[in-house]
Amino acid sequence: MLNCIGYVVLVALFWLVLRRVHGWRWWMNVPLIVYVAAVFLGWVDFGMPNPLGLGYLSKAIEIVLMIALLAQTWLLLRVHPARWDPSRT
Repeated sequence: MLNCIGYVVLVALFWLVLRRVHGWRWWMNVPLIVYVAAVFLGWVDFGMPNPLGLGYLSKAIEIVLMIALLAQTWLLLRVHPARWDPSRT
């Protein structure tokens, strides 16, 4: 249940950031990527439980989500590389 609540909160934040901060929306991908990785590693740490046969399916979906987030972040940084350059003042 906490997993679901975490994803709902992060998706809500993603939609808010998407509408308001167009140039920096790749920053919202970072917490999503970290959350997906933490959930996946937590699942592995708990011994890979598979309640009702949905454990492996949910992890496959999370892997696809991680790939999509990484691809979107890469594309956003590629299109607007100067916006994330830390040497810019």
